[in-house]
Amino acid sequence: MATFRAQIDETVHTSCPPELALARLADPAFWVSLQDRVQSTAPRADGGLDVVLVPQAHGGVGFHPRLSLRWSSDGAAVRWGPPAGSDGNVQIEAEVRVSPGARGGTVLRWQERTSADLPLPRLALPVLGPVVERMMAAGLRATLAKARERLDALGG
Repeated sequence: MATFRAQIDETVHTSCPPELALARLADPAFWVSLQDRVQSTAPRADGGLDVVLVPQAHGGVGFHPRLSLRWSSDGAAVRWGPPAGSDGNVQIEAEVRVSPGARGGTVLRWQERTSADLPLPRLALPVLGPVVERMMAAGLRATLAKARERLDALGG
């Protein structure tokens, strides 16, 4: 098994009001709507969500992503990540800090990191790592772009 990692740390502006941005980002259904390949979701007893993504195959290697997430908000930031005891083969941890924009709207400081355990020998990491990790980071950026676009649609 080989573990691949990616992360982003970006600041973007959206026309959505801060309170509405916080509410949407703290809603698991909003997160699900940003994903391209959700196969199924199931609510967890702790208020989180178990997520199964559509199986993927690249170069003959099959991968069926599974993860569990739980959301929290303190009024200034929204966080999501794996609850204690989750056993998925994908881990995501994110924190989005929300603040009023200088000219209205909202500034989002989006920090997200992910890791995925793929059924590959560890020896494959040096060769495949840079390619897979670039793809993973591009996926995180695509999620951020969709979130911004959807929040902008709610703005004034």
